[in-house]
Amino acid sequence: MKKVLLLLLTGMVAMAVTVAEETKDFVIYPSPQKVLSEVNCFSVNNALQLIPQGEVGVQEKQLASDFGVRLGAKITDGDAALKIYYKVAAPGEVELPEHGYIIRNAGSDGNAAIEVIGGDLRGLFYGFCSLLQMLEINGDQIDVKLLEVEDYPYWPYRYFSDDLAFPTVKDFENIAYLKLGNFAWQYRFDWRTFKLDNSKVKTTLEAIKNIHDRGMMDFMLLLHIYTTPAGEPHFNIAREADVKALAEACRLAAGYGVTSIMICADDHTPRKNNAYTFFDENQDEADYFDNSIGKAHGHLMRVLYDELKDEFPDLKLSMVGAPYAVSHGIGKFPEIDRYLIDWGKAAPPEVAWVWTGVDVTTPYIHKDAHDLIKGLIGDHDMFVWDNSNVIDAPMPRWHTEFYDGFRDDSNGVLYYNGRLFTNSWDVIYNLGANDSIWNPSAYDEVASNNYAISEFFGEDAVAIMNNLREKLTICRQAFMVGDRKTLKKELPELKKYLAALDALKLTDLEGKPYNSKPYHLNVASMQALLDRNVPQLEIPPITAKIYVDGNVTAAEWDGAAEMTLVPRDNKPGELHSGKVLVKYDSNGVYFAVILENPGELPELGELPYDSPVFTHKDFVSIFLQPSAGGSYCQLTFDYAGNQYDEIRDDGGYAWNSDWKLKTMKTDSGWNAELYVPDIELELLAPTKPEPGVMWRCNVHRGDMLADKVYSWVPGGWSFHQTEYFGELFFR
Repeated sequence: MKKVLLLLLTGMVAMAVTVAEETKDFVIYPSPQKVLSEVNCFSVNNALQLIPQGEVGVQEKQLASDFGVRLGAKITDGDAALKIYYKVAAPGEVELPEHGYIIRNAGSDGNAAIEVIGGDLRGLFYGFCSLLQMLEINGDQIDVKLLEVEDYPYWPYRYFSDDLAFPTVKDFENIAYLKLGNFAWQYRFDWRTFKLDNSKVKTTLEAIKNIHDRGMMDFMLLLHIYTTPAGEPHFNIAREADVKALAEACRLAAGYGVTSIMICADDHTPRKNNAYTFFDENQDEADYFDNSIGKAHGHLMRVLYDELKDEFPDLKLSMVGAPYAVSHGIGKFPEIDRYLIDWGKAAPPEVAWVWTGVDVTTPYIHKDAHDLIKGLIGDHDMFVWDNSNVIDAPMPRWHTEFYDGFRDDSNGVLYYNGRLFTNSWDVIYNLGANDSIWNPSAYDEVASNNYAISEFFGEDAVAIMNNLREKLTICRQAFMVGDRKTLKKELPELKKYLAALDALKLTDLEGKPYNSKPYHLNVASMQALLDRNVPQLEIPPITAKIYVDGNVTAAEWDGAAEMTLVPRDNKPGELHSGKVLVKYDSNGVYFAVILENPGELPELGELPYDSPVFTHKDFVSIFLQPSAGGSYCQLTFDYAGNQYDEIRDDGGYAWNSDWKLKTMKTDSGWNAELYVPDIELELLAPTKPEPGVMWRCNVHRGDMLADKVYSWVPGGWSFHQTEYFGELFFR
């Protein structure tokens, strides 16, 4: 592989670092299924002849020509020092699984010759990819490490992805020759902009067609129906114009060689109580589909299938619906099960269901979880959306585990959610993932990861990245639980290895400098934790049922952790008392807010969700960061019970979470009780509240009658500065 990737590497700074873990020398990577010989090393003059066998079509000849160009050998039509015989096997000629190939030593009597037989066109391409790993141009000669193999991917449909990039032909060629198999283009932007007059879309579609027509990769497109800009109407399945426009976007993609389309309704489908539902503005949609959003989503897939099946009979459709993880309440809440049942009945059986496992990010798939969902959706195929790269610091090694027989249950399809072109480290993770799912029985997590690092970034990078990964993992764990002692000890070492990584001046697949910014942001957050002396609270579990009704009773809240709200400006003046009580259960966190305000509170009627509550005369904002490795949210409400929420400071219209709130006026001010289920914070990658877990939090009160702002942690110039969030330790 080192020969293949030579153009992708830059000069490296030598570092005197000991490699603690041995780097395995793969001849073929990923590990082949069957090795039929010892490695035969020899050299010949730099002259290569590509010889088709039998009836060979235009695509086969193009793959052979591309192979010669990528190798950089001198290609001749006459007698050459090395002959490559190639073909796609005729039916019944060889027994190979899908995308399989054979490489044989065809030399005799001092003649160097290699035979490459593909079980199909893709298999032939993979054979050429493996040959590129065996051959290296060294001046006037070709150095050969010939290994006879019979090989094929255990998972034939491996989709690696990016949700920010607009890849080019060169980008796709680079990953295709790594045998990554297939690419999934997650178009996270407004689906209505997926048109040819969008120059970025056009460039990538043309690149997809180029690679598809050459037989090198298959392509999937993901379109999100609810990524709606602020102020724009949400997608309405009862609105014929919306559905037809989406079908046209799918038709455009299929016409350019996209062979699989996933429609995404996942994180942005509204949820109230235990049920996924419709957007408030789309009451006509709710009426049309009998208040079943599952039925609506299934119907959408039916219309798309019927619209496209005649023109594109081989196009595969799938959907990631609203409850795509068991933890969303599948098997627990009848309302959630009803979504899957209604979807299964409405969608055609040819449309596959996409899911992530027990949780959103679990690095394992269990048989009982698969069977639970399968029993609800009926006669639909299923495949996994793997989110495992978000469970670790951003240098994980692939270690997702599947139950025996899962490949068959998933029909050989696996989608990995990553940023192959956007995040520099992600290509290493992709290579390890591909090594694992190409040949699971031969996968060695450490050796595979080390080899991928050395091939892309050189041997000098292996020890540095491993040491950086080790320290980053330790420090992030300490950061997540507020362990300042460990962090103070380990952070200097982490900084040292990060500096060493930066000194290597590495480049990524596109030739851009290796993106170490995420590591630096991690280090900055850790240092900020050490530099700030923020308050810490031990949060007790509930001892009696808490009714979220605004009536704060001693029986419910006895023994609760307590926050006192103090003036942010620390200036003297009238202090309107305010305190916040906190408890938790296994599914979420309870807050009680008790505020004094002797001034007259003007009447407020019920306002639409996400109205600017933070401009009212008296309001409270609770900021939660439910995982130190994740983002944070703001939950704001006033004394009339009007609610506003947002992730980070991006605006409240793109995200609505179903947190329970009730307020009550009192003789001296007003109270509020609220419950925040961890499942409603899914986009923040929450850590489930349980003993030993820590969340970060801050609470602010805007008392405009007193012209004051009060906070639990008053530091910083903005409410949104997470380094000033206090720490909630669940006990």
